[in-house]
Amino acid sequence: MRKRLIVMMLVAAMVFAGGLFNQLNAMTGQEVLENMDETMRVDNKYMEQEMVLVSSRGSERSREIATWSRVEAGNEQMLVRFLAPADVAGTGLLMEDDDMWLYLPELNNTRRIAGSAKQGDFMGSDLSYEDMEALGTAGFGNDYQAELVEVVEFEGHEAYKLDLIPVNDGVAYSNLEVKVDSEFWLPLKIDYYEAGELVKTLLTFDHAELYGRWTAQMLEMTDHESGSQTRLILNEVDYNTEIDPGVFTTRNLERGL
Repeated sequence: MRKRLIVMMLVAAMVFAGGLFNQLNAMTGQEVLENMDETMRVDNKYMEQEMVLVSSRGSERSREIATWSRVEAGNEQMLVRFLAPADVAGTGLLMEDDDMWLYLPELNNTRRIAGSAKQGDFMGSDLSYEDMEALGTAGFGNDYQAELVEVVEFEGHEAYKLDLIPVNDGVAYSNLEVKVDSEFWLPLKIDYYEAGELVKTLLTFDHAELYGRWTAQMLEMTDHESGSQTRLILNEVDYNTEIDPGVFTTRNLERGL
């Protein structure tokens, strides 16, 4: 009797697992990508982060940044401002759809970032301007088409593995491999390729539901060529306060701190 009960439980577990697997595989790559972008994109967001730059030798430099972002009627805006240390305080980056401006207080100068320059590194970090835009507000759906490769387990999470192929020539990467958590729709890992060669990897950690939204409280980008890393550690976030559109102007950008 006991053996029969165990067999029945095993069969039930297999049926449940099979049903879950079929349900997961019923999603298309584009649907998964849309869900991920929707989770990452927030109407109004203010956050403060510690940016830790880790050299290939293991030495660390720490910076503090504040980010305001807003999405309205498809218009995406983001302002990133350095708060500390003193040598970078007041430096800011303004993004509005495909336009970007960088303000350098030591030069009292604002310059527009051309399309080709977006692939350069952002303030000595391992994230490019393009990476900042995609992870901050824009998401990946405007630049990539997604194919669902398989459903995998990654670090104890059920995840969709996507292959993202560019749909325009304006991006730096030949393709991205993304593992998206099937429960809270955040990327767990992103591998960035150039001409088929793995150049960078993004990992996300400490996922939590904050103010009703799933949030990764730490991001870590590794540059495989240089061996350096950049960590973004969340110190504060607010999804509920409506941000004044006047924040996202070059005039405000040039106010510094």
